[in-house]
Amino acid sequence: MDNPILLLDGMNLVNRAVYANMSSASSIHNVVVFFRMLKATVRHLRPSAVYMFWDTTSNTSWRKRIFLDYKDRKSEPVDGLKEQIAQTKYLLTSMLAYLNIHQFYKKYMEADDLIYAACRTLRPQKLMIISTDSDYDQIPFQHDHVLIYDYKTKDTRPIPDCDPALMKSLVGDKSDTIPGYNKIGPVNGAKLTKNNLLLAEHCKTHGEDILRRNLALIDLSLCPFLMHNMLYIRKQLTKSLQFDKNKIMDIISQHQINGIGNEISDVFTIFQAFGSSA
Repeated sequence: MDNPILLLDGMNLVNRAVYANMSSASSIHNVVVFFRMLKATVRHLRPSAVYMFWDTTSNTSWRKRIFLDYKDRKSEPVDGLKEQIAQTKYLLTSMLAYLNIHQFYKKYMEADDLIYAACRTLRPQKLMIISTDSDYDQIPFQHDHVLIYDYKTKDTRPIPDCDPALMKSLVGDKSDTIPGYNKIGPVNGAKLTKNNLLLAEHCKTHGEDILRRNLALIDLSLCPFLMHNMLYIRKQLTKSLQFDKNKIMDIISQHQINGIGNEISDVFTIFQAFGSSA
């Protein structure tokens, strides 16, 4: 894929940076790890532009109105982890505002809602989603101008051979605390997804309620705010990009972001170029 636009799931990348920094027991700031990961991705994929998408908080997602237990994780996070993640996000949204990067946030929407809307809005431009979240697998399954970048293989993720949204709706999604049908795992789920007669028989026997609810939660094409989100994407893209080294250096100084000295000049060089191609 030549010079795609990168669509980054901001919180997915923030979480990766924070957890990677914790596991290495490093003294450098989480922001530094984030920029190292972002730099490596940009250098490898050579995009024409970088767009960053942010989640609303899980408690305010519109999906809570459909299923109250959505993303209702009971386990307690590591002490201070939530604060680290929130602080890292705050600093990054402040810095990225001056790095020629369009940022997208809309109340009640999750990043995948906005990224799906961007894929619809920007077609047929070549797009590359940057995230480890498997919820995005449904997008290249539906749209051939979109691919997903896999950090582990440093290559694009294979496109599934059956509908990922339908599959998750049958099996459930533990990461988002969405229960599926009892005794339907990936193998049986794939069989049902690929065979309409088997699926119809399953729904006749076990009911359609679970499937209908889960499709409403999981299938991004069914988001009731899709058209509003597409208009929002168009509006945001009309706004001028900003590149301001001094503003970024002020943020670094004010918040004492240690370890970034060796990184920031590279960041400036890479992202200054996007202003001319916006």
